[in-house]
Amino acid sequence: MSSKSLFISSALTFILGTIISVVFAAFMIISPMNGIQQLLVPNQDTISFEEEGTYTIYYEYNSVVDGVYYSTEDSAINELGISVSSVNTNEQMSVEQSTGTSTYSLNSREGVSIMKVTITAPGEYKVLIESPTVTEDNPIVLAFSNGNMATGIIIAVFGTMAISGFSLITSVVFLILGIKRRRK
Repeated sequence: MSSKSLFISSALTFILGTIISVVFAAFMIISPMNGIQQLLVPNQDTISFEEEGTYTIYYEYNSVVDGVYYSTEDSAINELGISVSSVNTNEQMSVEQSTGTSTYSLNSREGVSIMKVTITAPGEYKVLIESPTVTEDNPIVLAFSNGNMATGIIIAVFGTMAISGFSLITSVVFLILGIKRRRK
C-alpha cells in the first residue's frame, strides 16, 4: 500500500468512525423513547402491554400525543392515585411508588418517574386515576416503559466512546504507517 493510500485510509477511517458513532449514539438515545407508551388520562383508559414485567410510570409534564401538545404543572400529580387492572380478568396489578426518580427530556417530551406497576401477563389493561385536579378538560399524560432509559444512554455513551476510540486508533495506525512508508 502506498503512503498516499494509507493517508486516505486514515482520513476515511476517522470520518466513517465519527459518522457511525454519531448514528449509534442517536439511535441508542432515541430508541428507548420508542418503547414508551403514552396514555392521555382520563380521556384514554386502556393500554396494551406486550410482555409481563415491571413498568415505570412517568408523568409527562410536557408532551405531545397525536400531534397535540400538552403542558401541565407538577401540582397536577399531587394526590394522584393510579390503579391498573386486566381488561380480561379484572385482576388488579401491583402499583407502587417509584423507588427512585428518573427524568427525561427528548424532543417535545419531558417526564419524571412517579410509580411502577407489575404486569403479570401480556394483554389489555384498564388504567384508572383518582385526582381532584385531573379532569377531561384538564388531562395529563402518563407514559409506561418497561425499559430503563438510563441504560440506553449509558450504552450510547460507552458504545460511542468505543467506536470513536477504535476509529481514532485505527486512523493513527494508518497515519503512522503512511509516514513510515513515505520516509523510505
